[in-house]
Amino acid sequence: MKGIKIFIILFVLISFLFILQNTRDKQLIDKISEVTTKGILDIKATLFFLSVAVNIDPDVPKIYIDSPLNQTYTTTSIDLKYTIVDNSLDTTYYNIDDGTNITITGNISFTTTLGSHTLKLFANDTLGRLNSSSVTFAVIQSAAGGGTGGGGGGGGGGGKAVKKILEELPIELDKDLIKVSLLQGETKRELIKIKNIGDKIIDLEINLDKIQDFLIFPGGVSEYNLKLNPGEERSLQLIFNVNEDYKPGIYIGDIVIAGNNLKKKIPTIIEVESKKKIFDISLNIKNKELYPGQYLIFDVMLFNLGEDKNRVDTQVELGIKDLDGNIINKKDARIAVETQASFTEEILAPSYLKANKYVLYAIVQFDGEIGTATEIFEVKSKEFIPGQYSILILVILILIIIAVIEYLRYKKIKTKKKRSNR
Repeated sequence: MKGIKIFIILFVLISFLFILQNTRDKQLIDKISEVTTKGILDIKATLFFLSVAVNIDPDVPKIYIDSPLNQTYTTTSIDLKYTIVDNSLDTTYYNIDDGTNITITGNISFTTTLGSHTLKLFANDTLGRLNSSSVTFAVIQSAAGGGTGGGGGGGGGGGKAVKKILEELPIELDKDLIKVSLLQGETKRELIKIKNIGDKIIDLEINLDKIQDFLIFPGGVSEYNLKLNPGEERSLQLIFNVNEDYKPGIYIGDIVIAGNNLKKKIPTIIEVESKKKIFDISLNIKNKELYPGQYLIFDVMLFNLGEDKNRVDTQVELGIKDLDGNIINKKDARIAVETQASFTEEILAPSYLKANKYVLYAIVQFDGEIGTATEIFEVKSKEFIPGQYSILILVILILIIIAVIEYLRYKKIKTKKKRSNR
């Protein structure tokens, strides 16, 4: 009888733990659903507002010359490719070696002579504000002929370059993820290198998913076609730009490369911060690899960029997003800061997460101004993870308890028989 009581007590305790674990997971899932729904409604409302808002152009045209580059060509036929970022562009024109100004409306090709040349490109907006950019290049004679191509410029933040071969596509990239931080009204450039490592010509179509508001390709387009010969490598220039009135936050999307009926996505994270942010924030993850059901541990650092160094309360949001931009888990905190503050936090990576990369994000708000930060971490798969297989654990424990009770009962019966035989 005593063994039965022990069994009942253990069974109740284990059942309670099992119910508690599943209840916590369910509450977390319900919370995620609520947050995701709210986020979708907020995004729809923002997009509607932006669609009817009056767009004011506060700056001169921004000019980026993609071709020619500051290099030597072996052909006199040169491509002029450019990108101009401006909300009220009026006219665009260029000249060679300070010669006649020629008005253009898009990318063109021109013919020049052997030697060194300087191309100047001008852009004028409807408010009469003029800007220009120039590039010097050289042309030499070659029996083979043909020019060199590619993109130009640099900037942005994409992290350390790592070569990655696309699944089933004979292409090599120098980045598998891009991250860019932009102040409202800011423009940055980023390069990705694409190389054909196959033995045939390949046609690629490159477009954008969920980040059309922030990124354009050379020529100001949101789609780009690229043909690569075997062994050829090209640098594709990406121009990131955000309007001055765009809502600060963390935006996640993809650069999609398609070819041979296959697709490859390059996850792209864009941090939009207030132009005059008062507080900046940074993150440092201590365990960048973890398993589902474990806690992500990280340091948070806040910096006061304003002139007032008195102690004030800031509102900080910390959370996890997947590479589709969905909020997985989040928490809010009020942090008092003078010049700077730092603290360690942890947040649960739920047990249902699949093996993949995820984004830890932070948003600090004060007096209507917003600063942001992100870091990448990876959830690993594991054959057996406590908490994920709660039913299996429960069954095994019950079987062990039953086996122990049966063994004790058997010993007790055997002892009684020995005594009765005496």
